[in-house]
Amino acid sequence: MLEPVKEKVPRTVWRRLSTAREAELFGPRGRLPRRGEPDVARNAALLGLAGVTVIGLVLRLIVTRGIWLDEAISIHEAHLSFHDMMASLQVSDRHPPLHYIVLWGVVRTIGDSEFAVRLPSLIAGTLVIPVLYLLGRDLYDRRTGLIAAAFGAASPLLIWYAQEARMYAFVTLFGLLAVWTQLRAIRNGRPLDWVAYILATSALLWSHYFGLLLIVVQQLIWVGVLIHRRRTGEPIRAHALGFAYSLAVLAMQLVPLLVFAHKQFDSTGSALGSPSGTYDSLSFYAVVSNMAWALWGYHPDSITELLAAGWPLLLLLSLLLLGRGGSRQTIILAVAAITPIVILIVVALYDRELFEVRYFLVAVPLLFLLIARLVTGWIRRPEARIAAVSIVVFTLLLGLADQQTNDDNPRLYDFRGALEEIQQDAGPKSLVLFEPPDMRYVLDYYAPELRRRPLRLGVPRRREGSPVFVIASFQDNKLFFDRTNKVVGKLDFQRRLLAKFEKPQTKVWEFR
Repeated sequence: MLEPVKEKVPRTVWRRLSTAREAELFGPRGRLPRRGEPDVARNAALLGLAGVTVIGLVLRLIVTRGIWLDEAISIHEAHLSFHDMMASLQVSDRHPPLHYIVLWGVVRTIGDSEFAVRLPSLIAGTLVIPVLYLLGRDLYDRRTGLIAAAFGAASPLLIWYAQEARMYAFVTLFGLLAVWTQLRAIRNGRPLDWVAYILATSALLWSHYFGLLLIVVQQLIWVGVLIHRRRTGEPIRAHALGFAYSLAVLAMQLVPLLVFAHKQFDSTGSALGSPSGTYDSLSFYAVVSNMAWALWGYHPDSITELLAAGWPLLLLLSLLLLGRGGSRQTIILAVAAITPIVILIVVALYDRELFEVRYFLVAVPLLFLLIARLVTGWIRRPEARIAAVSIVVFTLLLGLADQQTNDDNPRLYDFRGALEEIQQDAGPKSLVLFEPPDMRYVLDYYAPELRRRPLRLGVPRRREGSPVFVIASFQDNKLFFDRTNKVVGKLDFQRRLLAKFEKPQTKVWEFR
């Protein structure tokens, strides 16, 4: 144990930080810093957190891609009247309405530019960083929380969804808040902690249906806490009442949400996945590649295979952490992170489209917290700890650079670039045929002036449209691929092919 500092601590914050020892800055290993510890520890942690959060915000502001199909659908819904939007969501979508309601307000206050519609996700995705610190601090110590926040700030996948006008950044933020507020309710049991826990879990519930996976795990944690307190003779009445009340509030919300969901799935089908299937079946590679994406972001197959090879090592290290005197909170954290993934794997055996990394995105920051704990729990020397953190952050930044700039990224759809080239050659008589049908929302956003119709309506007549453009995406979907080939083949026979070009995940043909 480090000896207490004998010399008088300087008054100014900066001098105090420069002369403080590690135990003073972060608190003793393995426990929460107490109220009586020096203020320099709190100041150092807050300054470090502020710096990490600013860096994370800057990384999230560097957006290189345009609006893709799912985002365009959200923007279209947000332009409807509130009544029409809620009615439309019940027959055309498969997600709860919270993000749509927020986006509806944003469109009417600051507009529908790319930055404006992505602003709610940007804010939520940035707030994930300090919340991850708070969870790590309260669960372990300031050191672990700060390292986890650094990992979250540089996480390629968290950055990707903080730049997307969809609900996944909301799910991550509210999921973390739900876990953190539950921890505080367990430890403190104050009314404010219970209110915060109920609000966080409610927001998670109304952000995405798969948020229920984490909520179910949390209810099991409550049951385990009550059983443990009863066995150890601790009072359980206050916690039991709080648990019963929070469960009742969640149950009351489930009634309208289930009605809402029933109308959605009755109208759109049972699958929650995207229109394009990435895998013919749920293979081992599908599982491992999604797990690799969870840590290092989206990459083409060649890089994904390399990253996936490192997962057994991480799994081994995690098992060693749990086996080497893993604390109760570490085991609970691991259960909260891994259980939703395991459930999705089981469910995906019946519907392969349900196993997508975005559906268990809430587990990603929890995994980073486990890795941070692995660093602080195993590595004793400060120099070695700094080196380990630097290596992890460096690999995350490498993954981020490839994810954001590699045109072979399987989740990059350059509709904006394709439509910009079409607009350069299009005239007043031009006609754009598009596939899949939902791409009409992308055309509404980027090229509302262009005449268009879905490819499923077939080949236009000879006098209809000059030139005729075909823009197609999601060609890994057999239906879309066959329909595109059929129409392009007929046009190639009837007309003259002027040009053909490709953008990431997007193909364009021009006929006259």
